Formats: sequence, C-alpha cells, structure tokens
Amino acid sequence: AGRTTAVVATADDGGSTGRLRSGLGMPAPGDLRRCVTALAPGPDDPLVRGLEYRFRGTDVEGHALGNLLLAGLLATTGDFVASVDELSRLAGLDPATRRVLPATTDPVVLRAETVDGRCVPGQVAVSGTPGIDRVTIEPADAAVPEAAAEAIEDADQIVLGPGSLFTSVLA
Repeated sequence: AGRTTAVVATADDGGSTGRLRSGLGMPAPGDLRRCVTALAPGPDDPLVRGLEYRFRGTDVEGHALGNLLLAGLLATTGDFVASVDELSRLAGLDPATRRVLPATTDPVVLRAETVDGRCVPGQVAVSGTPGIDRVTIEPADAAVPEAAAEAIEDADQIVLGPGSLFTSVLA
C-alpha cells in the first residue's frame, strides 16, 4: 500500500480564507481544508461534510467550518502543521497512508509579473490576469515545513495539480 501526501499551496487570499489571513495573520487554510475532505475515507461522514459547511446569516458569514477549526487549532497549538494534522485526524485520515501538509507555514502573497511589465499582487487578481510571464511569492524565503520537504524528497512519484497552474500549482 502506498502513501499519498498532498503538499498544498497557501497563497489563497479570497473569501473566508482571505478574511482569516488578514484578520489573524495566518497562512491560507481553505485549500488545505478541501484536500483533507477530499482525502477523507468517509466523504458522507457528518464531520467531513461539516468541514465544508459555510455559515449564513451570522457573524461568521461565509466562513467554512473547517477554516474556522484550522484557525482555532493554530491559535491553541501554535503550529500550523500540527493543526492540519489534527484536522486530518478528526476527518479520519490515517497519517501512515494519507497526509495533507502546507507548502509553507508563513503567510505568503502571490505576485505575477506580466509580459508588459506590470506586477499584480494577490491570488484573486493573478487568476484573472492575462499574459503572465512569471509568478513569485513574498516573502521569497517563506518557511517550508520539514515534513513537506521530506515528503517530496522521499516520493516515488510527484503529481502536480489539480488547480490553476498560476495560482495553485506554481504557487
């Protein structure tokens, strides 16, 4: 039996994720949450479905429960990787066969340079920009979790995707 490890970009700055990033200064939780629920063994499990639930008509309007849970776990553990591991455990992922890791534990900003020399900051803006020549993140030296680097080094196979080439895969 193999092991699947998803190393997930944390540059998203839209919606619930963007609000939590700016309000709490944390890395983007949304794509990590979605990977956890996609890899969960019981997609019909009420907790797994609940992680994707978005609140309506409340003070937390638009937030996904899983994003709020990751924010709370980060606040209590102080460790973003440990927070994602705990969310994964709650969703039923066996770390021996399935693990989700952030590509960085620092909040990062995605930037695109266009063929005409413009600099476009933010994943939401980059996703709608034609003529992208180069994509970078700031800070360029964002911390890579040791577990993510080890997973890539130890991999028998590396698959890039799914997601937008410029805003998910390259980020």
